[in-house]
Amino acid sequence: MLRGSAQRREVLPAPRSDDAEPGLALDSGLLHDLPLFAGLDPEVMSVIAAAAEEREYTRDELIIEQGGPAQHLHILLEGQIGYTARSSDGKTTVVEVGRPIETFFIAAVMSDAPHITGAIALEPCRLIRIPASLIRRLAEEHPPMLRTMLQIVGQQFRMLVGQVKDLKLRSSTRASG
Repeated sequence: MLRGSAQRREVLPAPRSDDAEPGLALDSGLLHDLPLFAGLDPEVMSVIAAAAEEREYTRDELIIEQGGPAQHLHILLEGQIGYTARSSDGKTTVVEVGRPIETFFIAAVMSDAPHITGAIALEPCRLIRIPASLIRRLAEEHPPMLRTMLQIVGQQFRMLVGQVKDLKLRSSTRASG
């Protein structure tokens, strides 16, 4: 989730959300190349493919609403997304940029918690979304998949802590300088 340096810009997302019309049927071949599903049995892959959808978004189109329920796990295949944060006065800004192949909002999906950030398409993008309830069930039933999810979340956490550390160090340097 947290890669590269984010450009700050005010965002006015197009009015579409994760609950909009259903996506395209998924080509099951897409799943086989994704690290999250490496080593899963063909029967499990068939279950995932049957439940998953491929979605396409246009530039500035809303993918996820901040504070909304985590109904799907998302995997970005093409394009770039912006993780967005909305202030109390309603202004929205991009706080981080996501690039392919990125699995996003795993923590919200696994904890069945609301999204702490939103997501918009920064350019035309294509992604896969898989129902959160299926992901939680498969994580319980297939430890290798859970390990991969933990590795992804661990990497995201380490990047986040690094960014917070950099911000804090910059703030303390300015305060003491």
